[in-house]
This record gives sequence, C-alpha cells and structure tokens, in this order.
Amino acid sequence: MRSADPGPYYAARKRAGAADLEVWPIGLPLPSPRQEVALDLQEAVDLVFARYRYAELLDYRSPPPSPALALDDALWLAGRVERRQSAHGGNGIGDGPPDR
Repeated sequence: MRSADPGPYYAARKRAGAADLEVWPIGLPLPSPRQEVALDLQEAVDLVFARYRYAELLDYRSPPPSPALALDDALWLAGRVERRQSAHGGNGIGDGPPDR
C-alpha cells in the first residue's frame, strides 16, 4: 500500500488479480503538473449506493460507527438525515443516500 500524509478523504484502487491496494489522500486542488481529472463523485456514490442496496442495509437513525465524525461533519450529517426523514419517513433514507 502506498500512501502520503493522512487526511480526511482517500481514493483507493485495487486491480483485479493484484495483491496490493493503492491509496492516495485526496487534496484539492491537485498539485501541478498533473492534468485535471473529472470525476462526478456524487454519481459514483449514488451508483454504489443503488447497486449494493445500501438503502436496505443502513439505518441513518443510528449514530455512525467509530471513528466518530468531526463535530462539523456530524452536524452536517444530522441535518441531512433530518431533512430526508421529514421528506421520506421511515429510517430516513428513502431510495438513496441522504440529500446532497
């Protein structure tokens, strides 16, 4: 595994048949001279959420598992879940991840 300084977000790649997992911290903007790469992260999250049926597995009424979220992140998540629960009822997830 290859990694740089720790940060709150990472990208990982594991090629089929490979033993190693490659991991990179995500920092914005990307340092030069790398070319910019367009990736719609929300589309990727929505696709994984639907494909692996997380709406049936996750209960957003429960607190997130360890490690605990930073206070700002926890407040952001609580607000999104509350709005989603108001709109969809149930466990707050409807048919997709919490509102963007």
